Order: sequence, then C-alpha cells, then structure tokens
Amino acid sequence: MRNEQRDYERRLREEQREYERQQRQRQIIQTLQSAFSSYGLQSLFPKIAEYARRDLTEDGVLLELRKTPEYK
Repeated sequence: MRNEQRDYERRLREEQREYERQQRQRQIIQTLQSAFSSYGLQSLFPKIAEYARRDLTEDGVLLELRKTPEYK
C-alpha cells in the first residue's frame, strides 16, 4: 500500500510539472505572437510555437527568431 501511495504521488507531481511546462509554453506563444502580429510578422508564428515547445524561454525564442530570414 505504501508503494502505491508513493507511485500515485509521483505521478501527480509529474502531471503537475507537465501542466506547468505546457502553461509556460502557451504563455510564451501567446505573448510573442501578439507582439509580432502588431508588426505584421505572422509568418513567424510557426517558428514561435516550435521554439516554445522546445522549452526555450521567451528570450531564447527571440534569439532564435533573429536568425530567421523572415525576422531580418
């Protein structure tokens, strides 16, 4: 019974971490897409989502976007 409880708690922690990771990714995507939309750079939306889903921070996404031809 004790092992079952530990396994259950471990799964809950893993699920919580995954939920929080996905929330961070969504927030980065929404923030950057909103900003780039105001400059008419919707062509960068797929790259924004791709980089965010690689767990890059907002700053990391921006650094990667600067390397793209669309950004230049």
